[in-house]
Amino acid sequence: MYLTIMRPELAASVATFSGGLSVLSSQQSGLNRTVLIIKASKESILTAKLECEFKFYLAPAQIRGQPCMAVVTAFFDNADSPLTILSPLIAGERLLEALEKLPNAFDVCFFDEHNREVFACNAYAELSAFRADLQSCAKAARSDGVELMQRAHEWFAWRSDDDDCRAIPVKLSDTLLPVDLVHYNMREDAHGYLGSPGFSRSTLQRPEPGAQQELDIIMLLQRAYTPRQIVHSPVKVADNEELVDIAVAGTNCTLLIQVKDSPNTDQGLRTSLERKQSKSVSQLKGGLSQVGGAVSCIRRTTGLELKLADNEKLEIDLSARPLVGVVVVKELFLEKFDIYSDLAIKTMEKFGLPVVFFDYAEFERMTRHCSSEAKLLSAFDQILSVAIETGHYPRLSFDTSQA
Repeated sequence: MYLTIMRPELAASVATFSGGLSVLSSQQSGLNRTVLIIKASKESILTAKLECEFKFYLAPAQIRGQPCMAVVTAFFDNADSPLTILSPLIAGERLLEALEKLPNAFDVCFFDEHNREVFACNAYAELSAFRADLQSCAKAARSDGVELMQRAHEWFAWRSDDDDCRAIPVKLSDTLLPVDLVHYNMREDAHGYLGSPGFSRSTLQRPEPGAQQELDIIMLLQRAYTPRQIVHSPVKVADNEELVDIAVAGTNCTLLIQVKDSPNTDQGLRTSLERKQSKSVSQLKGGLSQVGGAVSCIRRTTGLELKLADNEKLEIDLSARPLVGVVVVKELFLEKFDIYSDLAIKTMEKFGLPVVFFDYAEFERMTRHCSSEAKLLSAFDQILSVAIETGHYPRLSFDTSQA
């Protein structure tokens, strides 16, 4: 691990920012070259690694009558709908000043949402025009950050072929990390949940994604819950079948969580947009069905006996508090929210159960901003109130300028 090994104190500071871009000058890094840190999803990182490239766009937006800009960093897993990171250009922020000085040749270190450095390499881009545009454009106020992000997102969705031609390719070359890196986490504080083997392993490429995604979500849940409230893969003693992927015995509610991921591989990333959308509907439908089955089992079985995967008896009563169903899928698409909403509302009506659903990226943002059970359940309540009133589930937005 390049930065993690060469400058561990700097790698540790990656945990202090929520995600996106950060720049360390050669003086700050103590290395020979400027380092661009990109904290992104495993899908974005694998796309950059496989394509040996990502692109910078400058997205224009009118804010309070001023022609402001945001940087869109695009990873083209799909030509029509690439993965993106939006970075609003806010007056006085260090990122803006650092990007204005970013040299043509630099290093890139990619970290995932759990602060694991998974890819690092040399990079080169012709940035003279990029730097000039950044220096000359009007800068938005911090209070306008959310609006600028929304405008940039809309612009990128409707960008033209000319906009694509003006994008700046960042070419990636010599890797600075082993090709097939495996992260092993042996920290006790990360593995105190029920059903933990005491360690975990993580890879960037995931042909069989389920178990790793479940552990990643358990790590996210530990932002809001104590480890001993979280149960990984509780098993019914009666038939030796898993009840649910993850159960959380909270103070106020019991969460029943089903996790649906897809392989993070070259082939998986290159799946057509239509196929990805269809898969997301299928994953949500399957997850909701499994949550419904778990709820039915808990309600009809007095004194439901559960155990962990290693056959240790689980002394926990999941029926002691109100139940909430949660499904986390790989990716959701705005164009399909009518279908998603219909599936979830039918599940709520059938089982008399509050149900919320997220894709992994949204659930990561949710747990980052909702760092207690009370805050997390409050966000769930906001979602459910809109869904029940309108018949359509919303996507919550968070003020990243306050993160």
